[in-house]
Amino acid sequence: MTDEPAVLNQRVAKLNIISEKISKYLLFHILHSERFERAMIDAGQGAAQKNIRNKDISSYGVTIPCNSREQQVLASLLNDVEIVTNCYYQKYVQLKNIKKSMLEKMFPRDGSNVPEIRFAGFTNPWEQRKLANHCVMFNGDRSEKYPNAHDMVSDGLPFINAGDLVDSQVKLDSANKITREKNNDLGGAKLQLGDIVYCLRGTLGKNAYIDNFTEGTVASSLVAILNFMP
Repeated sequence: MTDEPAVLNQRVAKLNIISEKISKYLLFHILHSERFERAMIDAGQGAAQKNIRNKDISSYGVTIPCNSREQQVLASLLNDVEIVTNCYYQKYVQLKNIKKSMLEKMFPRDGSNVPEIRFAGFTNPWEQRKLANHCVMFNGDRSEKYPNAHDMVSDGLPFINAGDLVDSQVKLDSANKITREKNNDLGGAKLQLGDIVYCLRGTLGKNAYIDNFTEGTVASSLVAILNFMP
């Protein structure tokens, strides 16, 4: 926190609490909830990049305790959970950095055919091969059949875009859905368990391993990578 003055970007809104009937800390946790996030995603307008209005936030309905003391107790508990969560997240970031360092040392550097770190008992040099010899890649359908806003349904097969790739996994709760009929009508990638999706445009390098659904497809910004081997 800071007492220094600040200016908001045009895509950011400021909320001033004008009522004493709701705790600002409880309100923070409400706005930080997945329920609120899903509601704003559903209210969002636009295709490539959704936007919401101040009205979408102000019209959001929420049930809260009438007793201010109960609000304070609830907010205090959620604050404690937030602190613990942040501690675990910092540990998670540290482990990701360790993994990144290990990957750099456990794979050969350019010009070398042996890694810097290796398991005992393995001495043979590594071989360089093309991914095309081991994988097949499919883009999302880019034809006139490409799904639009009218094709999206609340219950259907995942239609994955780059924004759904979070920490190397697909975040299904916020992903768009299309009907099975629409999915079957599309050409291009047909996702299955064990496939990998990779971002080709926008946030290059984002990727995910498919382990939480068995059918679906990808937007035109992604490519599905299917391994020949199990």
